[in-house]
Amino acid sequence: MKKWTIIITVLFFTHLSFGQEKESQSIAGFFKAGSVSGISSFFPASLDMTILETEDVFSKAQATQIITQFFKTNKPSDFIVNHKGSSKGGDYYQIGTLKTNNGTYRVTYFLKKDQDKVYIKRLKIELDADDF
Repeated sequence: MKKWTIIITVLFFTHLSFGQEKESQSIAGFFKAGSVSGISSFFPASLDMTILETEDVFSKAQATQIITQFFKTNKPSDFIVNHKGSSKGGDYYQIGTLKTNNGTYRVTYFLKKDQDKVYIKRLKIELDADDF
């Protein structure tokens, strides 16, 4: 019986991880395309967000406006995922490089699964160290 409990637990957490992996791949594609609607579809009612010098907890509407303004100024040409993993708390994260017409940015986002929905818990976009 103990063996089955362990197997079911491992399968459950593997399923959660694959679900977040699928969503994080979608989000990476939305960054590459500069799709505000795609990215913001993963925003919860409020999220912790840092876009360059703007940092705070924003409502979904405010965060969407900020990311819209960012993409108006910075037209993306590529997005490459450099690192991904999961935290002890069960959050999944990715760190990537966003190439735009105005420079290169480091993008970090943390995903959280709540019931059947995966959402962006934290989003950070900062100048890439090579662009200082």
